[in-house]
Order: sequence, then structure tokens, then C-alpha cells
Amino acid sequence: MNAGILSKPSLMAAANSSPGLSILVRENEDFSVWNGPPFTNGHPSIKLEKVPCLSTKFSEDGSKLIATKPDNVITIYDCSNFKEIRSFQIPNLLAATLSPSGTYLQTFQKASTPQEKNVVLWRVETGESIYSHFQKNMTKATWPCIQFSSDEAVACRLATNEIHFFDTSDFSKAVVHRIRIPSVAAMELAKAPGSHVAAFVPEIKGSPASVQIYACGKDMPSQPVARRSFFRCSTVQFNWNKGTSGLLAVAHSDVDKTNQSYYGESKLNYLTTDGSHEGIVPLRKEGPVHDVQWSCCGSKFAVVYGFMPAMATIFDKKCKPLLELGTGPYNTIRWNPKGKFICVAGFGNFPGDMAFWDYEDKKQLGSTRAECSVTSEWSADGCYFMTATTAPRLQVDNGIKIFHHNGSLLFKKMYEKKLYQAEWKPESPDRFGDIAELIKSLGALKVEAGAQGQRSTPAKSVPANPIAKKPAAYKPPHAKQAAAVQEQMSLIADSPVHSSSSDDFAALLDAELGSNSSNSSSDNEIEEEEEDDDDDDDVDEDGNEEVSDHENDRIKRRKVEIVEEVDLASTSQGTLQQDDVSMKQELCTHPGTFQNMCIICGKKMEDESGVTMAYIHKGLRFANNEINRLRNTDMKVLLDQRKLILVLDLDHTLLNSAILSHITPEEEYLKNQVDSLQDVARESLFMLDYMRMMTKLRPFVHQFLREASELFQMYIYTMGDRAYATEMAKLLDPKREYFSGRVISRDDGTLRNEKGLDIVLGHESGVIILDDTEAAWPKHKDNLILMERYHFFSSSCKQFGYNCKSLSELNSDESEADGSLANVLTALKRIHSNYFDGLKEDAANKDVRVVMRLVRRGVLEGCKLVFTRVFPTNVKAVDQPLWKMAEQLGATCSSRLDQSVTHVVSMDAGTEKSRWAVKENKFLVHPRWIEAANFLWTKLPEENFPVKTRTEQ
Repeated sequence: MNAGILSKPSLMAAANSSPGLSILVRENEDFSVWNGPPFTNGHPSIKLEKVPCLSTKFSEDGSKLIATKPDNVITIYDCSNFKEIRSFQIPNLLAATLSPSGTYLQTFQKASTPQEKNVVLWRVETGESIYSHFQKNMTKATWPCIQFSSDEAVACRLATNEIHFFDTSDFSKAVVHRIRIPSVAAMELAKAPGSHVAAFVPEIKGSPASVQIYACGKDMPSQPVARRSFFRCSTVQFNWNKGTSGLLAVAHSDVDKTNQSYYGESKLNYLTTDGSHEGIVPLRKEGPVHDVQWSCCGSKFAVVYGFMPAMATIFDKKCKPLLELGTGPYNTIRWNPKGKFICVAGFGNFPGDMAFWDYEDKKQLGSTRAECSVTSEWSADGCYFMTATTAPRLQVDNGIKIFHHNGSLLFKKMYEKKLYQAEWKPESPDRFGDIAELIKSLGALKVEAGAQGQRSTPAKSVPANPIAKKPAAYKPPHAKQAAAVQEQMSLIADSPVHSSSSDDFAALLDAELGSNSSNSSSDNEIEEEEEDDDDDDDVDEDGNEEVSDHENDRIKRRKVEIVEEVDLASTSQGTLQQDDVSMKQELCTHPGTFQNMCIICGKKMEDESGVTMAYIHKGLRFANNEINRLRNTDMKVLLDQRKLILVLDLDHTLLNSAILSHITPEEEYLKNQVDSLQDVARESLFMLDYMRMMTKLRPFVHQFLREASELFQMYIYTMGDRAYATEMAKLLDPKREYFSGRVISRDDGTLRNEKGLDIVLGHESGVIILDDTEAAWPKHKDNLILMERYHFFSSSCKQFGYNCKSLSELNSDESEADGSLANVLTALKRIHSNYFDGLKEDAANKDVRVVMRLVRRGVLEGCKLVFTRVFPTNVKAVDQPLWKMAEQLGATCSSRLDQSVTHVVSMDAGTEKSRWAVKENKFLVHPRWIEAANFLWTKLPEENFPVKTRTEQ
């Protein structure tokens, strides 16, 4: 019997009584459907061959499948047989989705006029339009526009200051019930049952934000049945439980006031529909809420939270902890549909560690890893867990992995081309048998398969991956590579005109190790070279030795120079023959490793101390002493060239990017104005179809980089991933004139959620940072010039909670001559000039941070400020950030009025101090005058920052 054939009666019975699992797989231009596990012969069979499409999505119950195709065609499939049941031609289509049971199709079209109703609800069975309305914008928070309960008995939509409800039996009646909620920004209808709706109201004019729960019935009270208020909240993520008795609301703020997280801060709130609980879930560790999920029965919930290593805890409905799932590099939790098994994992820019738990038995079943996973989910029967690495999030190493409930790998398939989607077909978990019986049956099958030599998928389904081998012992062929690396290090130290150690290392390692990509491995090459070395005595057909004696002698006598820290006095003429391997390894100080092997002597190194330099080359690590040597070398060369180091952030500093799906109708015109990627050096707006993204370079950026490169050695340092950082660097520096290989992404950093100068090859005393987020640099604020954020796209404004139109929606942009980059370039030139010409010390003894403070103090030098109605009355004004900012800019701040006061800073022109300023002919300015001076490093005209009275405001 072949491994994988269903032979056990219990498994056959389970298979006959339960629906089969299916997997949807979408590649670049088509999708297909596989039969899910258990697999016959170890790999899935095809249920539906490839069908052309642009996107796909199942209905919530899995009964229907929607596929959008070229030319704005939408096709609906019956998932029982995957036959096409209806097609729609929708002009100017932007989005489409199915209702939970697949009864209705909802579409969003680009509207040309406000009179055009661009949100349309279609009945799938008949193909007729049954309802439509106009909606100006579509965002992730507002799509789908019409929300349904799981049984489609309740339907509602968000309107201005209201939530509108429909009669689902007759949409021609339009709105039959309204709940008025002033300033409501988001809502979430409960699914099962749809008896309540949650609403989010953001902070407005000093009033706190709030989450409110309302009953949906027409005859129910119009007041909320539960309410929770809080400050510092820009967005909320809702999570209803099954039974609609409880709501988990993750309140997220884009800015962390404690400066501990680059991604802002978050709080987990719990509200019940009976009003018995309205408060924060008591988490045992400080830090962000990474993920939260209810159990299938809705009586328990699991949370991953806290600064790394994060904690994972299961709570009951009274917020009492039931089970701790340990700590680790986790940000994801998945509770299987049967409620028995839990997977806690770390995906995204985490290593991909996964721990599988049996909740009922309160024990861990196993652990494994799925690197670079983008999506993850349990199968409907609760027996399998699938992860997928997909585009556009990751452009390489796309693939699918399916694991058993205990974490053992069942199936793996990698894609040479891009994979965009991999997901289970939804099924009701109730249609499957008891989870314990299913696992028992599958276990019996596994035993039988193992007895006959179980294997995973055949070679034709899963590309063979080379088995990782232990690094081989030191051999002459590898010594040649080590010697070449060491020789290059000596050149770096000795060359008086060298500009960057990182550039040479990257080029050297690529050339010497035969690596054209950061993912290459030398394991196979080492093995082949060892085999060749062992066969030195073989002869060719003519009886001659394949390697001549002369060549062997030349190789064996090749000298390996050791870096200057190694004392070679005990060896003859400072050389080591390759037979003296142990002596050499004892003398070597191991300045760095490549793939855990010393780059000098080739010794296998277990110690992971030092600093990883992945942006130079993946697998490269330098010891702390060597890092210091390289910093000294690079800094000496730069100072001789009258250059400092400039570290540049990407997003909101040099450019602004938006996912294409987040482009609003008011921004659609941009798609007709994009520039050619063939001439990026002179253009600024680009459509990156392969990343499904649009990017706008900040005005003046080309000239800024050109002029700054004459004064600084420049780095890019972004919290975006490696793929994104590389593509943005190509737009900014197509000829590799400015950055070369000095592009650092979040994948290369050594710190979680923050940036650091530990991987920059230069002393902190010679580094200036340009970034829009102060919290990203908690250890290097003195090196930072804070940039005014560049919000070109609407999605950027919404990301930071600004309720205003973006530059693109206003069909406008920053000024080239007076914008942020132009003003900051002027400040950088002043700092550079003062550093090299203004101070008397030698350049090597100077500190650019001192120079920055001196230049900054000159911005408002000679100004004396008094504040009125700017700070709360119950706080000390001297402790407020704006007061400190003014002093750092050189101003003198006071709480008392006298004739030496030059400026009164006020939010209200009607205060006594404001009126005094007008009477005494003093400057009356808005607090934004100080903030603008802080961003632009220059004193701006006071008349540009007028102050209005409360009545005028």
C-alpha cells in the first residue's frame, strides 16, 4: 500500500462524513484550487485548473468565490463544483466583495460626479442591482461599505454622523433605521448574531476618543449599552466574539509618548453588551498589543502583547488569566476552529518561530519555524496549519507550507515566480467530526505511512532544497577565500583614499564567494572543493596528475596575512603555512565571521558576540574590536576629505508611498501623471506595479542629495523591509552615486522597533540623522534633525490621524525653494562649515552634536517669549516640550511680562497677555511658529502665524 492511501476505517468514516478541504492558490495572473490534506501520494491534486484573474476572494461561508478579471469583469463561482454561475461587467471598478452567504455582490466604482451612485449592491442569483448610493472615498476602515451579519439578517453602513440600517428582505426600502453618533469614524457589526454594532469616535477638540456599543433593533434605545473612553487613540481594531456578548477593542496611537516603540502604543479594551464590563484588559507586561483572537465558542480570548520577548496569555470572559503560553519573538496568535489547538508565532520581520499548544491538555505539542511568512491560518477541521510567503509583501522565496497540528511539516512548495494568495476554502467547523477523533484517525494513518517509508511531496511538486551541512573543517580551497577576505581588510586599513569599508566588503564577498544574492550559500561549493582536494592523487586518461606538483607547492606555500592586531612574531617571516592550521587559529583574533566561519582563519565560531552587518552582506558579523577599527579607519578617511556622515530616513522624509488600493478617488488622476521608471533621475512620481504601490519623491530631493553628497557620506536607514528599501534607493540613486551599498532596512537592524548607529561605520561624534520620528532614535536624539513629515498621499494623513486633505487631493505640493529639504540643506551646510572651519580643535577631536546645538541655538537667539493659554494650568510650563524646544532654539522663556519680552505665544488672541502684546507692539504668534522654526532651522516671518480669538476660531 502506498504512503498516504486512506486505509483505516476510522479515517474513511471521518472522510465520508466531513467535507473535503480545499486550498485556493493565486499566482501572478491566474488562480487554481487544490484538494486539501490528507494528500494522496504526499502531494495535493488539482480540483480546478488555472483560471485567469487579477484577484480572488471567498464568501465568508465558502459557498461562493469571486474572481476579478481584466476589463473590469467579475465572475462568481459556485464552490460546490467551481462552476461559473454569474458574470458582471462593472466599468471603473475599484473594489468588489461578496456578502457572508454569497447572496449579494457589493462593488465600488470610480465616480465622476457626486450624483453618480458608485456603491452598488447586486443580487448574485438574478444579476440585478437592488441598491446603490454615492460614497466619496473608500478606505480599509470603510470597506465593505455595507456590512452584513453572518446570517445576512442584518445589514448596515456608516454615514456622516450616523449608522444606517436596511431591511435585508427588501433593499428597495433603502434606510429603515438610523443611529445617530456624532463624529463616528468607524464601525463594526457583530457577526453571529448581528444584534449589536460597535462604533469608534476619535478625539475631537480635547474630548477623549470612545468606543460605543449600540443595539441594532429599530425599537431599541438610541443610547449606547456600553461605552469606553480614552485619550491618545488614532485607530481602533474591533473583535466581536461568537454570541455577541463581548467586544475586544485594540486602541492604537501612532505616537508612543514613552518613546519605547517606533510603531506607537496600543491598549486592549474589553466591553460587554450587558454593560457588566467596560475597561482595560489587565496585561502583565508593558508594550504593544500584537494580536488578539477569540476562541470558537466566544468564552475565552488569547492575546500576544508586550515588548520583546512578547507574552501570550489566554483569558476568560471576566479577563482572568487561564493559561500562559510562554514568551518569545511572537506577534501572532491563531486559535483553531475547534478550540483545541493554538499556534503562537512571530511573523513579518520576526524569524518565524511557531509554538503549537493543546489548550485542553494545557501543554505544548511542538515548535518549528516558518521564515518570512505573510499569511497563516488553521484549516476548517482544525487539524492543519498553513503559512504562506506571498507578494507583494515579499518578492522572493514565495511559497506554501502546511503543518500538522503539532507543528510537524506535512507539505512544502516553493515558487520561482511570485505567489500572491494561498488560503483555505472556508467551511463551517461544525461540519467536521470531533477534533480528537480526527487527530486519532490521522495519527493512525501517519503510523502506517511511516512504516512504509513516509516521504513528503515528490520532487515535481516541491523543488529540492539543498540540505544544510555543517561547515567543513579548514581546507586549502577555503583558505584561499579567507586569505582573499583578509587581504581586502588589509587594503582597507592601509589605503589613504578609501571611502567606505562596507562597499569593499560587499563587492569582495560577492566576488570571492561566488554570491550574486544575499541568500546564496557556499555549502555545496565547499563540499565539491573538499572532494576535489581528496582526489589530488587521481590521474587523467594520459596518466598525468590532474594538479601539478608545482601548483600544489604554490597553494601550500600561499601566505595568509593576519590583520594588524595579530602578533606574528613567533612565526617565520610573519607567514603561516596551511599545514599549521591549529597554530594559525590560536593566533587569529577572529575579527569577523561569514556564515559563522572566521573570515581570517576559517574556524567555526559559535560565539555570536559583535555586530551583524547584514546590509553589507548577509551572514557577515564583525567583532566589537574590528568594528571600532573600521570606524576609526573610515572616519579618518572621511575627515581628510572634509566629510561627515548623514543618515537619512525614507518615508515622510525623502518620499511618500501609498498602496494602490489606498488611493482615493480624488487621487485617481495621479495614475495618468506617473513618470517613467527609465528616467528616475529627473522625475518624482512613480507607479511601482510589481509592488502595487505609488511613490512620490519629495520636492528638491534630487538637488538635496547631489549637494549633500559633496559634504557627507550618506546612508539610508528605514523601518521598511529590505525589498522596499532597495527599490526606494533605486529611485533616489539610480546610478549608485550617493548610497552605494549603504542601505539599511529594519531587517538589518540589531534593535526591535528602533534605529541605532551601532551598524553605521562611523563615530557618533561625526554622524547627523534626518528623520521624521524622534521616537525611532531613543539613544541618538542629539544627532537628530527632526524633519517635518511629508504627507503627499491621503493614506499618509490618515495614518497619522490628520482629518484633512492631503497634498495630492489638493493637487498641490511642497515648494522646491522654501520646502523642508531646502531649509534643512541650508542648516546642514552651516553645521558642516562650523565643524570644519568654525572650531579651533582638530577635526578628529570635534563633536558634530556640539556644533548642531550651537547652530540650533542661533535660530531664535535674541527672542524672549511669554506663553499664554498654551499649556494646561495644572502643569509646570518649564517642563513642557514646547518650552524646552524654544530654549533649544536659543530663545529665552519667561512667565512674566516686561518690556524685554519680544514675543507672546498664544492660542487665543483674547487673553490679557495677548492684548498686552498688541498694545505694546510686540509680536503675537501661534505656537506653530516655534514648531516651524524647529523643523526648518530658521526663524520664519511672524505674520505667517497669526492668532485668532476663541470666537473667530
